[in-house]
Amino acid sequence: MLHLSEDQQRIQLKANELSKEKLNPTNDVLFKFIFGRPERKQITIAFLNDLLCEELGHKIKDLTFENTEQTPNSDDGKLTRLDIACLLDSGEKVDIEMQVAYEKSFTNRTLYYWSQMYLGSILNSEDYGKLTPCICINILDFVLFKDEPSAFTSYAIFERKSHALLNSDLNLHFLEIPKFQKKEHMSKMERWLAMFSKKLSYQEKMQIAKEDPMMHNMLKSYDAFCLNNEERLKYINRQMAIYDYNTAMRSSREIGWAEGEAIGIEKGRKEGIAQAKEQTVLTLVKKGMTLRNAIELLDMSEQEQSEIIKKHPELNEAPK
Repeated sequence: MLHLSEDQQRIQLKANELSKEKLNPTNDVLFKFIFGRPERKQITIAFLNDLLCEELGHKIKDLTFENTEQTPNSDDGKLTRLDIACLLDSGEKVDIEMQVAYEKSFTNRTLYYWSQMYLGSILNSEDYGKLTPCICINILDFVLFKDEPSAFTSYAIFERKSHALLNSDLNLHFLEIPKFQKKEHMSKMERWLAMFSKKLSYQEKMQIAKEDPMMHNMLKSYDAFCLNNEERLKYINRQMAIYDYNTAMRSSREIGWAEGEAIGIEKGRKEGIAQAKEQTVLTLVKKGMTLRNAIELLDMSEQEQSEIIKKHPELNEAPK
């Protein structure tokens, strides 16, 4: 009989207690289960059509899921791992990201992801005209654009004065979940945002989904998820990692202010954040997260990584 550690037993117990009413749709394990599987690609197609149909000028009829790991273009290049990558039947490449933790450099990150997709769309010997239009869709569980009232923003390359579009190869979309407000009459995209919002119960979402069969299918897929023990365990691990991250960020502010009284507020704040990140990396790796994923979750610089690994050489033995 397989012996489980106390942590593993606790995780299994939490997984067994999961119900569709308790599921968090912004957890990327559940998100990928719904939107990143071939057997449910009609849900993904419906979501993309509601968001992109006007921009593309046509409806998406089919898509193919692709490898989410983007190979760096040099030996020391940064590895990119997308949440959901797909190729549309009309040729465009799409990256869909669910982002829970706030990152101050998130706009830089999405441009980097876009550039990796764009670079990877042609071979070295091919003409630049073969480059494929790429679209990055970012679903955010935090407010990124505080001065922008709309929950939906879209960016492309325009001429500054005439606002003429340079080309359609770069498109970045942001959906900010916290900006969702329930109202009597909602657009299709507002209803999709309702599906991800924590402001509504599962029953309230089912009421809204009556207007759209694919949103209804999205919520019904929770049943299949709850029956999958492996996915439930991954979901709980991810929820715990998010909790640890949020706790560490709150602690970093408290540590920063406390140390600030003695060594200067700005220096104390920076040292507090560094300590919190260090402790969070150790906790996440101990709970089974790969070192690479922990570093990406905390948006750590190369200098921060090297300093933590120098202090804790055992991390070099952790899964990368």
